[in-house]
Amino acid sequence: MNTSIVQQLRYKLQKRVRKVNSSGFQTFHFSLMRFWQFLHKNEVFVGVLEQASKLYLAGKDDAARILKGEALQGCNEDEEVCLAYWVIRSCVESDVNKNMEIHIAHIYSHATKHDESLEMFKDIFIEPLYEYIDEQLDDQRAVLGLLRRYKHHCEWFRRNDLLNIFADEKARSSESGRKSRGEKQLALHLYEFLHSQGLAFSIEPASISGEADLVSAQNSDDPLIADIKVFDPQSGKNKSYLISGFHQVYQYTLDYNESFGYLVIFKTCEEGLAFSSGQQEQSISFVTFNGKTIFFIVVDLFAHEKSASKRGKLRSYVITEQELVTKHSDTEMPQAALTSEDIEQAAGDGGQQ
Repeated sequence: MNTSIVQQLRYKLQKRVRKVNSSGFQTFHFSLMRFWQFLHKNEVFVGVLEQASKLYLAGKDDAARILKGEALQGCNEDEEVCLAYWVIRSCVESDVNKNMEIHIAHIYSHATKHDESLEMFKDIFIEPLYEYIDEQLDDQRAVLGLLRRYKHHCEWFRRNDLLNIFADEKARSSESGRKSRGEKQLALHLYEFLHSQGLAFSIEPASISGEADLVSAQNSDDPLIADIKVFDPQSGKNKSYLISGFHQVYQYTLDYNESFGYLVIFKTCEEGLAFSSGQQEQSISFVTFNGKTIFFIVVDLFAHEKSASKRGKLRSYVITEQELVTKHSDTEMPQAALTSEDIEQAAGDGGQQ
């Protein structure tokens, strides 16, 4: 895909790091706070930080020991980055000691001046975390961050509007007997959002297998493969419909020789929807099959009248990794192929839990 988004992220990150590294001891704490706030305003950085916090199991505990005066260092790069994350986070979140960074700096440095000691803090904690974030920036994370931001945008601000768009189209199609265009209208809303975020794309180019809803920068060497589906079991857009959508995205990744694909799902029913793949990135589930990784972004459009605490027992549709990949695996072995009736029956048996 077009790498302008990644380049822009890198430029902004470098700019903020330079500000922190050029700060003297009088303003360093506040510069660090602003840097931390900047990182948490972008979904891509949030996802990278989330991963950094889990690189070393004892990272949080060892960081607490550093705050108490021990000069600990990581034994490898993962430990170094994780310690940096927890130390910086502790310094930023401290309500008691606004000079905690200086205190820690003097633990590692024999310099008597604060500014000289802070150089050690920057080398041990700021630089490793910055380098890790920079190395983790790539197209896939940037796209995933945008889609995660879109999910929040819809659920927080546009839920009722989008649900009405889908419901109106559904009613019109029922009256006229034509196929509903509600899914296409929701897709256009996603395209508008991505375009506003600076993502260049073309819509619905033909591929060998059909038409992918969105292929970003199709004329580039690295297009974005994304498809949009509605999950509305009452109208037949059920588990088997999503499983079919997964197969479509997978096939598009083969057609375009891409490693990643994205299935964006608008859920309009009250029940939850989960993918039990056991794999997540930036809190988004994904499945890797035959070298292709497909992410599932679920946008909840259902208008809940009751608060979460008053909704009673949670009921959810669960789609397993086996349900997603079995059909495609078996189509390569005709003697074990599943029929559409088999898939529908499996969806019904394993649906609500």
